[in-house]
Amino acid sequence: MKEKINPSFNDEKNSHQTLQKVLRVVNKPYQKTYTNGINIQGEYLKKFGFEKGDKVEVLVTENQIKISKIINPTEK
Repeated sequence: MKEKINPSFNDEKNSHQTLQKVLRVVNKPYQKTYTNGINIQGEYLKKFGFEKGDKVEVLVTENQIKISKIINPTEK
């Protein structure tokens, strides 16, 4: 697994870091069979603002996955 932290500075008010990781699609057990999956875990999640219990939105398009934290989730 390759990992690279890139400091990005847009301006003094909006400076931030990004993390680029290379992960592998693996087989994961699912309902008595296996399916494709990606393991996303690590202390870097907390460093970048993801806490236990947070809700996220997953947007999947051709050859791309985007995961965004839901800042003000509405409970159902």
